[in-house]
Amino acid sequence: MRFNFRILSVLVFVLIYNVLSAQNFNQIHNESVTIYNIGKRYYDAKQYQLAIKEFDKIIVKDPYFFNAYFKKSYAYYNLEQYDLALKEIEKAYESANFDHKYFYMKAQFYDKLKQYQLAEYYLDMALSLERNNSYYYNYRGGLHLEMGKYESAIYDYDILLSLKPEMYSAYYNRGMAKYNLKRKKEACVDWYYAYNENESCKRYYFYKCTKENIEGIKMKSEKLKKIKKPSFSDTFDGRFEFYIAENIQYPISSIINNEEGIVLVKFNLNEDLSITDIEVIHSVSDLLDSVAIQAIEKSKMYWLKPSSVEGVPSIMEMIIPITFEIESGEQQESYLPDSLDYFLTNKKYQYVIDLSSEILKRNPFLYEVFLKRQAAFKSLNKEDIIYSQEWYNNLRNFRGIFFDQARGFDKSVKVYYNNIWELTNKENATYMRVGNWNRTDNFYKGDYVDYWITGELYANGTYLDRGKNGNFKFYFKNGKLKQQLQFDKNTNVGRWSIYYQNGNLLNSFDVNGFYFNNMEFYDSTGISLIYEGNGKYEYSYLDYTKKDTIKVTGAYKKFKKNGFWKFYIDEHLIAFDEYKNDKFVQGLFIEGELKTHVKQPMIGSWFFIPSELSRSEKSFQDEQIDPGYFSFLYRDKEGCLKRMY
Repeated sequence: MRFNFRILSVLVFVLIYNVLSAQNFNQIHNESVTIYNIGKRYYDAKQYQLAIKEFDKIIVKDPYFFNAYFKKSYAYYNLEQYDLALKEIEKAYESANFDHKYFYMKAQFYDKLKQYQLAEYYLDMALSLERNNSYYYNYRGGLHLEMGKYESAIYDYDILLSLKPEMYSAYYNRGMAKYNLKRKKEACVDWYYAYNENESCKRYYFYKCTKENIEGIKMKSEKLKKIKKPSFSDTFDGRFEFYIAENIQYPISSIINNEEGIVLVKFNLNEDLSITDIEVIHSVSDLLDSVAIQAIEKSKMYWLKPSSVEGVPSIMEMIIPITFEIESGEQQESYLPDSLDYFLTNKKYQYVIDLSSEILKRNPFLYEVFLKRQAAFKSLNKEDIIYSQEWYNNLRNFRGIFFDQARGFDKSVKVYYNNIWELTNKENATYMRVGNWNRTDNFYKGDYVDYWITGELYANGTYLDRGKNGNFKFYFKNGKLKQQLQFDKNTNVGRWSIYYQNGNLLNSFDVNGFYFNNMEFYDSTGISLIYEGNGKYEYSYLDYTKKDTIKVTGAYKKFKKNGFWKFYIDEHLIAFDEYKNDKFVQGLFIEGELKTHVKQPMIGSWFFIPSELSRSEKSFQDEQIDPGYFSFLYRDKEGCLKRMY
C-alpha cells in the first residue's frame, strides 16, 4: 500500500470506524434495554427464574447495565435466595452510587436471613442519609420490635407518627412495644386511638384494656427537628456532590499504585458560610485524602445559605463520601464475605485482616466485613487500630447532613493496548495507559502515562480540550528519553528533540504548525552531520505495526531546505517535495504508474509525531475482544440509564 492511499484510507477508516463504534455501542445499549424489558415482564409475572436468565444475558454483553443487577437481586429475594440477592446488590453498586436505597435493600436481605444486627445497622445508615423517610422508620420499628428492643421501637414509631399520624398500624405496633415494657395504660391509649381504624387495635384493646382507666393519659410522639440543608451554587445545579465530582483530579501516581476507595470527610459549615474542622474519618491514602480535603476547602465561595434547624441558621456537621475508582473495562470483583468466611473457618486470621482492609477501603460501610475483621483480631488477641465498634456507632448515629456519594465526572481509567495500539484487555496487552477520560467528549483529558505491560515507562503527556497540550515525551525501554515534542492546543510548536538509545541527541528542530526547520543533527557518537547549516538529512522509524519502515531524506544548504525531500515506505518512494532556498517548488504523489502533482508540501512536522500516539487517540479496538468490554469508556454509566428499580 502506498502513501496516498494509505493516508486517505486511514482517514476514511477512522471516520467510518467512529460512526460504527457509536452505532455499535448504541446497538448494544438498545439490545440491553429490549432484553431488560423482557426480563421485567417475567419479573412482574412472578416468573423469577426466567427473569434472571434474561438479566444474565444483559450482564454478559454489558456489565455496566446496573439495572439488571438490581432486578436480578429482587428476583432472588422473591425466590427467598437472600445470599444471592446480597451478591447481586453489591455488583450493582460497583456501577451505581451508594445511596439510602442501597442500605435499605441490604437491611431487607439481612432481615430475611435473620441477621438482625446487620439489618439494624443498614437501616440506621439508610435513615442517616434519608432522615424523613417514614417507610424506613416503620421498617426499623418492626425490626426493633422483633429484636425485643422496645424502647428503640417506640422511638421509631414516635417519629413515624409525627410524620404520618394517619398510619394506624403504627399505633398497634407502638402499643405492643409499650405493653411489653409493662406500660399497659400507654399501650391502651395507642390501641384506643386507632380502635375504629385498625382491627388489631380493636382486638387488643377489647381483650387487654376494657378494665383499664386511661382517662387523662395523653399520647406522646417524638418529633424530628426540621433540618434544612445549606444551599449551593446553581453553577453545579445546587449540588455540593457535583462540585466535588467536577473538582476531583485523580493523581496519576495513585492510579498507578492502584489506590482506590472511598474517602469520608467530615467538616463544619458555619452560619457565616466558613468551613472549619475538616477531618478525614475514613482514609484511603495520604495523597487521595489531601485531594479530597483541598476540594472541600475550595468550595467555600460556592455556598449560598447555611443550614438551619427549625428555621434558625446554625452550624452543621457534614459528611461526604468521595469515591476514587479506577475503571479498566471489567467489573471489579464483588467484595463479598465468602472468602472471609473461608479464611475464618480455616483459622487464617491474618488473611482475613489483610483482605478486609482492602475491602473496607473500597466500601467502609460494609458492617458484615467489619464483624468478621473483629473476629479475626479477637482470635489473635490483637486490637484493630483502624476500625472499631465506636467508629461504626458514630457513623450510624450521625445526626448532621450526609451527602450523596461523589465520583469524579472525568473517569480515572487504566486501559490496555495490544502491539498495534488497539484497545484490548490485560491478557492481550503490550502497553498500559493510565489517566482520565472525559465522559462528555469520549477523549483523554489531563495527564496520561503509558507503560510497557512489563512496567517500563513508555510515554507521557497532557490533553486539554480534546487536543495535545504541553510536552509529550517518549522513552526507550532502558529509561532514556527517546523523543520530546511540544504542542499548544493541538498545534505543533516549539523545539522538538529526538535521541539515540545511548542518550545522545540525534535531531533537534524548531516547529511551527506543519513546518519544521532542523537546528541540530548528529550521529550516535555525537558528531554533527550538518556542518554550518549544510548537509544531508535522513530519519526513519518503524510504524505502529512494526512492519513498515517510514523514512524521510533531504538536504540543507545554509540551514534551508534545498532540492528534493523524499518520503519512503519500505524503500518505495511514495512522495517528494522540492524546495529552493526553503521555498516549496512542487510536489508529487507516486502510486505505481500513477503520479499526482500537489501544490502544497506533504512532508511536515506530522512525520515526527509517533504513529502509535495518533492511533491511540482514535480508540481502535482489538477484534478479539467483546465490544461490551469497552463500554465503560464510551458511556456515562451514571446518566445514561434511569434507575428502574
